[in-house]
Amino acid sequence: MTATDTLPALEELQPGQQWICFIKSKVPYNPNNGQAAQSDTPTTWASYDLAWRSWVANSGYYAGIGRMFLREQRITGIDLDHCIDDQGNIAAWAQRIVDWLNSYTEYSPSGRGLHIWIHGIIPANLAPAKPQPDGIEMYDHGRYFTWTGKHLEGTPGAIEDRYAEIFDLYQEVTTRRAHAKTQQTGAPPPRGAAGDTPYGLSALADECAKVSMTGNGARNNQLNESAFRLGQLVAGGELTRQTVERELEDAALRAGLSGPEIAKTIRSGIDGGMKKDPRSAPKDKEQHSDTHSPLDDLFGQAENEQPKAKTERRIRFKSSAEMKQRPVPSELIFGVLPAQSISMSFGESGTFKSFIVLDWCECISRGLPWLGRKTTKGPIAYIAAEGAAGIGRRLFAWETHHKAADSDGIKWFDSTLVMQDAANFKELITALKEDYDDMPPIATVIDTLSRCSGGADENSNTEMAKVIAAADAIRQKIGSAVHIIHHAGKDREKGPRGASALIGNMEAIIAFDRTEEGVKLTSFKQKDVEPFSPIYLKPIKVTYGTGQYDNSLVLVPGDPAKPQMKASESAMLLCLAGKQLTHKEWTDAGMLAGLSRSSATSAIKQLKDTGRVQLVGKLYSIPTTGREAENEEN
Repeated sequence: MTATDTLPALEELQPGQQWICFIKSKVPYNPNNGQAAQSDTPTTWASYDLAWRSWVANSGYYAGIGRMFLREQRITGIDLDHCIDDQGNIAAWAQRIVDWLNSYTEYSPSGRGLHIWIHGIIPANLAPAKPQPDGIEMYDHGRYFTWTGKHLEGTPGAIEDRYAEIFDLYQEVTTRRAHAKTQQTGAPPPRGAAGDTPYGLSALADECAKVSMTGNGARNNQLNESAFRLGQLVAGGELTRQTVERELEDAALRAGLSGPEIAKTIRSGIDGGMKKDPRSAPKDKEQHSDTHSPLDDLFGQAENEQPKAKTERRIRFKSSAEMKQRPVPSELIFGVLPAQSISMSFGESGTFKSFIVLDWCECISRGLPWLGRKTTKGPIAYIAAEGAAGIGRRLFAWETHHKAADSDGIKWFDSTLVMQDAANFKELITALKEDYDDMPPIATVIDTLSRCSGGADENSNTEMAKVIAAADAIRQKIGSAVHIIHHAGKDREKGPRGASALIGNMEAIIAFDRTEEGVKLTSFKQKDVEPFSPIYLKPIKVTYGTGQYDNSLVLVPGDPAKPQMKASESAMLLCLAGKQLTHKEWTDAGMLAGLSRSSATSAIKQLKDTGRVQLVGKLYSIPTTGREAENEEN
């Protein structure tokens, strides 16, 4: 490996100050000063070039270089331990994982293991299984991976997006471990006989654990491979054949295998192993079995050689001084829309949500103020999965009204997608990177949630958490804010439709409500800034050509207005038209029109409170100066 390696994976990982050197025992060191590096202290890390030069200059001391994981970067490393035999063959269980994840994979420093790098997140780090290791570890923070550059042929040269795959693998491994742990309460350790050494029994326990944890489709291959490796130990005098056959058969039965094929597979594997090079315990007592030791080839600090136990902790409290140094969050629209965050607009149909969000996007992409509020200029990605047919007309109308020139500041995808689908998500990330020449989008609009989530249950926190995770991944990988357009729930006061996770995971939520004149925008949630005062807008028709359809709507500032009337209020107002009625007479008239008494009396109160009717003495009437409500729907 040289400093000029051009693997796509290295080109992605190389930038930044996350590199360290490590010694043979895998303890990491700071390339700047030769002192121990800490996985929770970035000041003890360095650049790739410095780490590489330090390793080359001190090759007799350092064994190589590595890169620390940071959770916020959404990169996860999978360590497949002791999965390569003396002939370079990859174990079936490991090959299955390599094929499944299909991302950049390289050999570990020992040549006995594999490291897979993927884009994805895991619920928590996955350390070696105890007491019986299964050869699988996963980390996305608090550890480092050694970097060898020894690319495994047949795997991608780049780090691929595998959000769904890594989640499924994580669930599979943790489920197997829990199941194996339960079974172990009734499964005694391997029973030795005369001629079985502690070294051989330890290796036998590890192989039995692998067999019992292997899933459907790979169990026979794993059984054969384990028998082969143990056959080598039988030939080396570390185990007796009788012990191996008995213990492997028990493990195979625990894995769900049955029938005479078990004994046949075991015998075949042992015979094959005994014909190859015999294996025995290393003479150097400090070495471990290169087949199964959980301390070999660990990325990060070896279990028995960590400088400090605290480096294993993910939770680390920072000082007030450190928190004060954090950058102040920026805003796309001052006081309204935050940058580099996930936000949402919601409202009933006909509240001009898409028209107003388009107005925001045009102002942001051109660096123009929105209603006098400063914006942060940058390109926009707009996923118009709903109402795409009218976009062209809206753009023409906006440019005509604002006397603005044509602009490519907004780019559009005018179809549906499923954000939480792995294939869709990968293609979306690729498009966001490749379709923007100068800089990535500063904001990505999802219009609407229902059309971009593939029919997922909006009332399920689990389903919506997947959508939010995809939005957060866009924010992390692209540096783009994500704004989601959604619908109101049945109870408007409770916010957007669906699961509570939607509200809890948003930095800002803006409510859209119809008024007589148009629409009112209110701050339903603002996490880190003061809620803005209600904003009133009204639609105006803008004609930009001579054709029948050469027109659309643009929203302009309106006056603080009465809210749009409910159907019961409209009915009661009609009952009063041209009349003067007492409360009882008016209520009775409403009931004759089909309203319940409670609906009629509630409507009377609302009409009076909003000034649509007047009460003189005991008689209600419609003021002659009053303005009837408009009911135009757009």
